[in-house]
Amino acid sequence: MAAGDSVAHGLYTGLLRCCRVEGVLMSLTVAWLLLAGFLAFCFWRILSRVGRAPWPAFFVFVPFIGQTLLIMWLAFGRWPALDGRDNGGRDH
Repeated sequence: MAAGDSVAHGLYTGLLRCCRVEGVLMSLTVAWLLLAGFLAFCFWRILSRVGRAPWPAFFVFVPFIGQTLLIMWLAFGRWPALDGRDNGGRDH
């Protein structure tokens, strides 16, 4: 193998390695977007059923903090759909 061939071979294998990494990253990004889209749909339905505006469901697309904020808001916030119903003796 000549010196030029080894350089070309090195560039070719480096390009393949780079493409494999990019392919994995692209696959992970697509998988995350699909999961986030499904979670946004689920939160959209939940927010609609508890009487809230459903647009905050898109906070799911903010990594880490978005899901946490939505869950905390649902867990500790007021649910307008339940206003006026018997609360089972709880004083909220």
